[in-house]
Amino acid sequence: MRSSGRAASVLAALLAWVTRTEASEPVRFEYSAPGGCPDHSVFAERVRARVQRGRFAAEGELARVFTISVTSSGATSTAKVEFVDSNGERVVRAVSGETCDEVVSGIALVTALAIDARAGADEEPAAGPEPEARGAPSEPPLTAKLAVAPKRASAEPPPALRWELGVTGSANTWSAPEAAFGAGVFGEVDLGAFPLRHVRVSLLRATSSAFVGTRKVRFTSSLVRLSACPVALELVDHLALVPCLGADFGALEGEGTMSASLPNPDADTIFLPVGLLFAEIRYDLDDILVFEGRGELGFPLRRRTFKFDDQDQPVFDLPEMGFGAGVSVGLRFP
Repeated sequence: MRSSGRAASVLAALLAWVTRTEASEPVRFEYSAPGGCPDHSVFAERVRARVQRGRFAAEGELARVFTISVTSSGATSTAKVEFVDSNGERVVRAVSGETCDEVVSGIALVTALAIDARAGADEEPAAGPEPEARGAPSEPPLTAKLAVAPKRASAEPPPALRWELGVTGSANTWSAPEAAFGAGVFGEVDLGAFPLRHVRVSLLRATSSAFVGTRKVRFTSSLVRLSACPVALELVDHLALVPCLGADFGALEGEGTMSASLPNPDADTIFLPVGLLFAEIRYDLDDILVFEGRGELGFPLRRRTFKFDDQDQPVFDLPEMGFGAGVSVGLRFP
C-alpha cells in the first residue's frame, strides 16, 4: 500500500497546483501611447513573454486592471503602470528612456513582475501542508513552474526620423569690431541615436557697422553652420538642456567708405572657418513647435587683420575667441 500512498500524494499535489493556477486572478490592461510607440498588442505580447503566473482575462470577464500610459517629450519617453497591490494600496511605477520602444519593454517587465507578485500573494493562503500517508516517508514537495516563453523580437519598424525646419536670430563678437547681428534659416534631423542625435544645417548672415576715425566700416558674414547635439538633458516636462558642437564656414567681408557719397574704396573678403561650442535651452510645445535660446563660444580658426590700404591703423583683428547668443523657433514633423 506504500506505493498507492505515494501516488495519492503526487496526485493531490498536482490537483492543488492546477486548482491554484486556474484560480489565479485574471488581469487586463488599459494601455495608451502616442503614435510611433508600440501598440496595445505589442505591449501585451511583451508581458506574456515575461510573466510566469497569472491569467489574462477573457473579453467581458471581471479582472484586475493594470493601467499603462506612455508619453514622449523631446528626447525622453516615460511609461507608467498603475495598479492595486495585494494590500489594496494603489501603486505607481515608472520607467524613462530615450525611445518609446525602450520604455515600453521596461514597463512590460515591471508589469509582469507585478502580476507574478500579485498571483503569488493570492496563492499563498490556499497553499497548506501536503497530506502525508500514515507510515509513509516524507516526500519532497512537488513544484511546478510555467515555462517562460522566449522574448519575441518586435515586429514594429524602427522609429521614423523626425525633421525640423525653422528660423533663427543671432549675435556674435568674433566676426566684427562690434557685435554683429543677423538671421537665418535651418533644417534639423533627429536621428534618435548617440553620438549624433540632433544634426542641423543653418544658413546665417550677419552684419555690423562702426566708425574708425572719419570712415565707416561694415563687416558682413555669410556662413553655413553644421552642428550636432549628442544628448538632451530633460529639466522638466517639455524643457531640455542640449549641449552641442559645431562649425561655421563661409565668407567674411570688410568694407569701408570715406563718406556716405563715395562708393566703397576699401574692401576685402576672406574665407572664415569658426569652431563652436554652445548650449541650448529647448522648449517643445505639443511636440510640434520648438523654441530655443542658446549661448555660444566661437573660435575663429584663421587669424587676420583688416586695415585700410592707406593707413597702418588696424580696423579689426579676428580674435582667438568670441561670444554669441541666439534664439530660434522651429516646426517639427511628422
